[in-house]
Amino acid sequence: MLLQLSVLDVECAQTGFEALEKVKSGFSPDIIVTDYRLPGLKGIELVREIRKALNTKLTAIIASGEAEGRLARTAGLQEVAILPKPTEAGKLIALIGSLAHAG
Repeated sequence: MLLQLSVLDVECAQTGFEALEKVKSGFSPDIIVTDYRLPGLKGIELVREIRKALNTKLTAIIASGEAEGRLARTAGLQEVAILPKPTEAGKLIALIGSLAHAG
């Protein structure tokens, strides 16, 4: 919801399965922003499934209250930024901007 208040074009989903269905129905995001813990499908699984559906290594941000190092090791994914929770809105917007300009 926060991102919808910014100048970004945002597509929201309540669950990982809903987000994946949007991608399979034609939505093609530039960056994935997800929580680590989602109902039914964890954020890491969502990133893997979206990348597989789009056949690309899409950049992703996973927000989590888990210890950053532990999450990074368990993720085993490249091009994933871990955003510790809680965080300030400005940090999320800045991270999205830096990743968008890097890619």
